[in-house]
Formats: sequence, C-alpha cells, structure tokens
Amino acid sequence: MADAFYKEFQGHEREILLEKGNGKYQLDLWKTNEIILREAGVIPEHLAVTNICTCCNSRLLFSHRASHGKRGNLGAFMQIHV
Repeated sequence: MADAFYKEFQGHEREILLEKGNGKYQLDLWKTNEIILREAGVIPEHLAVTNICTCCNSRLLFSHRASHGKRGNLGAFMQIHV
C-alpha cells in the first residue's frame, strides 16, 4: 500500500505530508483529495474546500473521534453542471 501511495503522490510530499516529529507524519486528506480531483481534470475554480473540522464541530457534523468510536452517519453532495 505504501509503495502504491508513494508512486501516486510522488512530487506532492511537501503538500500532503505534515511532519509531526519523532519520524511521524500526518496526511492532509483535504489537500490529497484536491490533488486527486485536479489531476482528474477538475479546475481549481470549481473546487471548494470548507476546512470545517468534524471533530471541532461535532454538534453540527458526525465525528468518529469526538464520539469516541460510536457509529454515526455523514452525507455529502456533489453537483455537476453540464
């Protein structure tokens, strides 16, 4: 899995990996998804990233972390203008 991931995102390490210390890194999923969509042909003007943390806003959105592992549901919508 790690090799396939590295091959797919080679050259984007500085954009998507956040160094946390002690040789550990955190993956920026928002930026990773943005890269995937851009490379699929979605132009930046058609992308909107809310930067809303589900854990910090658990009264509005379900968060696995905030609920300490209790099950919940989350929905998302996309619209394609033709």
